[in-house]
Amino acid sequence: MRRAPSASDTRSWAGARMAACSRLEITVSEMWLSGQRHFTGILRDISVRKRAEDLQRASAAYARSLIEASLDPLVTISTQGKITDVNESSVRRPACRAKTALIGTDFSDYFTEPDKAREGYQRVFSEDLVRDFPLAIRHTTGRIMDVLYNAAVYKDHKGKVQGVCAVARDVTERNRMEQALQETNVELESAKSAAEKANLAKSEYLSCMSHELRGPLNGHLGFAQLMEPIPRPR
Repeated sequence: MRRAPSASDTRSWAGARMAACSRLEITVSEMWLSGQRHFTGILRDISVRKRAEDLQRASAAYARSLIEASLDPLVTISTQGKITDVNESSVRRPACRAKTALIGTDFSDYFTEPDKAREGYQRVFSEDLVRDFPLAIRHTTGRIMDVLYNAAVYKDHKGKVQGVCAVARDVTERNRMEQALQETNVELESAKSAAEKANLAKSEYLSCMSHELRGPLNGHLGFAQLMEPIPRPR
């Protein structure tokens, strides 16, 4: 015959149960019965909820690490054109605004051509992505930085578009070098044209001089031939 569990057995079972459940939530309430104060407690197993929260935090941390992995400035833009997030590279450069100062502001306000910047992210919403979209960022110091934007829309788990993720590649130095190369090519073309004109002028001068000298020299040669002695027959 099995004996009824004693109070000590009940406590041991409860302790084992609590040890097995790593995530528990207890709610304690006060109550009065027959003039005596009592407390009741309710234990809830929240392991599933906590695991879901842990997965959500891990997913958010992973997404954050991907954003920060970009060495180029990266921003996310809402459907209203407002900046919703930026990575550290966006604020690490000299004369850049703080992250908190950027979030919530209009994306197009930071460019020399706001209308063109607005056209760029609106095109992303209509075409899903853009590549190498040229813009120029105006820093707080007034310095201009030429960039090429690559951007695409991002969606939630239901496939609804949430905004645009845009990455800017600084091409200021490249543009400066290309401009210097173009100027050098123009100078070389100018020097080549000047040399060709000089060679043409030289050829025309020599041709003219040859014509001017040929007439008088032919007369002298003819006269010299007349003055040669005529050989006498023996």
